[in-house]
Parts: sequence; C-alpha cells; structure tokens
Amino acid sequence: PPAGAGEIDGYTTTAPAHTRNIALSYGYTTTLSGQVSDNPLGTTFINRNGLPVIIEVEGREVDRTTSRTIGGIQGSCRITFDHPGTFRASASFEGRTGTYSRARHTGAASGGIIILRP
Repeated sequence: PPAGAGEIDGYTTTAPAHTRNIALSYGYTTTLSGQVSDNPLGTTFINRNGLPVIIEVEGREVDRTTSRTIGGIQGSCRITFDHPGTFRASASFEGRTGTYSRARHTGAASGGIIILRP
C-alpha cells in the first residue's frame, strides 16, 4: 500500500494517519491554592497580581491561570486540574522565574508559594 496507508480491523486507509490530543483522566484532581511572590531584594516578598501560573503534568502544560487578589491577598492563585500524582506549577515576571512541585500527590487540596527569583 502507499506510504501512510494500512489496514486496521478490516478497514483500509489510503491517507496518512492523523494525530489528535486526547485528554486523559489521571484519577487525581487537585485544587492548588497559593501565592506568587517576587523576592527582589532577597529579604522582602511582594505578592504579584497579573502573572501567568502554568500547571505542567509529565512535562506538558495542562492548565493555566493568572495570579490575582483572592480573599484580600494579592498574588493569589487557585486552579483545579487532573494529574497522575505529580505536577509542577510555574510563574515568571520580568526575568524572574519560580516553580512549585509536588511528587506523589494523592489529589487532596494543595497549597504552595511560587517565589520568583532572578
């Protein structure tokens, strides 16, 4: 058969296969609540609103939110996402980056601080 063609379960294809992103249900859902804080002088923490917070699972972005004021606290974030037990949250601001990771997390609510450093 031509390149990309083949037979699957009695059906013959004549075109190359197409790929699709399929969302997987990992079994754990977590709501991450926390703050994004800049540490410009090494001693003072400044909570920052308006920064993207990106959630990665197995090295791929699965969701994102933006830090904002929640319950009167600037720089807060709250996001719910599916994961297989580990995840990584990251944020960045004008040359500063920070991450928060949890390994073997079982899906209960989680809280953490992302501290931005140069």
